[in-house]
Amino acid sequence: MDEAKGWGYRGETFHALKRLAAFGRINWFNLGDRDLATHIHRSAMLAEGKSLSDAAEAIRRALGVKARILPMCDHPVPTIIDTAEGELHFQEYLVKRRAEPVVRGIRFDGVDKSRPAKGVLEAIRDADRILICPSNPLISIGPILGVPGIREALRARKGDVIAIRKLGMKVEVVPTVMKTRTQKRKLARSLLALNP
Repeated sequence: MDEAKGWGYRGETFHALKRLAAFGRINWFNLGDRDLATHIHRSAMLAEGKSLSDAAEAIRRALGVKARILPMCDHPVPTIIDTAEGELHFQEYLVKRRAEPVVRGIRFDGVDKSRPAKGVLEAIRDADRILICPSNPLISIGPILGVPGIREALRARKGDVIAIRKLGMKVEVVPTVMKTRTQKRKLARSLLALNP
């Protein structure tokens, strides 16, 4: 990872993005060549009728990742940000608009009609421990919990669930079973801070 930027590959190139811009295509997303290749491969698999689970498995194998990777579901669930300027896709809000418009709400389109991907509920049920990794709780963990059945599966294992949150360069372990109402309120306030 490029630690200076906090995302992408260290030493990444952007030749494809520059060429797309020369053709008049949008280039605000700033996707590097290696990430763009992954996106093209995933998109091609989906266009061929493969599922997101199939694409994740193919990418995992190609990159030599040993851990099993399961998407939350195989249905599209775009994150839509309701702003003072209207609705924006999350990437447009965060990357193109640099999180400037005031946020009024967040919606995960189609999450209520989605179903957990094959193996997700079984993986939650059979895991020794469940680790929720550093991510934005509202836009990354929120949609996962919104897929019918996943929140309930995690609740059934709440003693085995550990969440980690990263605040700047500091990483904290957050117990998922809070002992006091004050702990719950404090965590909720920190997780719900949309616009500082």
